[in-house]
Amino acid sequence: CALPAFDGLFREGEEAYSEGDSQTAIEKFTLLLEENPKQEAAVFARGQAYRQAEDLVLAQRDYQTAFDQTGDGQYLYYVGCCELKAGNYGGALGHFQIAVKSNFSSPQLLHNIAYFSFKKNSRKEAALCLEEMLAAHPEGQLYRSHHLCARSQYLSVPGSNKPLPPSTLGHLE
Repeated sequence: CALPAFDGLFREGEEAYSEGDSQTAIEKFTLLLEENPKQEAAVFARGQAYRQAEDLVLAQRDYQTAFDQTGDGQYLYYVGCCELKAGNYGGALGHFQIAVKSNFSSPQLLHNIAYFSFKKNSRKEAALCLEEMLAAHPEGQLYRSHHLCARSQYLSVPGSNKPLPPSTLGHLE
């Protein structure tokens, strides 16, 4: 059962975040965490407020803390995004891959992994990752660019005789 004071502070933090007032949001979520440092929702929300304030180091710290508390791979996706934004591509890829091993997946996560594979000149790996993305997520949720990217990856894999998936073909017609 949530305490009314917690709910009120959390709501105030969410409202501040929604209005772009990162500092107030950080303050509200920090007050909550002073009372209960293991409150996963407040840790993640403060991480989001830090990210909004462009303090990637503190955002990453909170995302990592949320993962350490819960084992939920989605938080490693956010750690990886901080690494990516900071230009630490190896660290970002590592966190994205661990997120997948922790049973988290999203189109953005799989697209990012495919992008890194492409940049490493591992086009077959990139194509397979994009195919996994296309198979796992309904076409209505994907951007056309993902389908075009998958097509270019498939066509650029030497010796590939695997046909393009119907969902990709539908978007290319």
